[in-house]
Amino acid sequence: MTRPRYSATSAATVGLGIAIVTAALLGFTGFLYLRGGGAVGWLLITLGLLPLFFAIVVRLRIRLPPEGGDDPAS
Repeated sequence: MTRPRYSATSAATVGLGIAIVTAALLGFTGFLYLRGGGAVGWLLITLGLLPLFFAIVVRLRIRLPPEGGDDPAS
């Protein structure tokens, strides 16, 4: 079996970063729509927060090995 190029911890951290940026962009856009009187702003805010919630859950479920390294085989 081939070894993955990146550890699960690194992948989850990158995913969390992408989710944070997406939530910020969609949240700000949703705020602008709400400020302008459009109800679609709530949809944009929700669409931004859902991936952020799931990325946090995934990141918290991945545990580091006791030594603090990424590779449990080493």
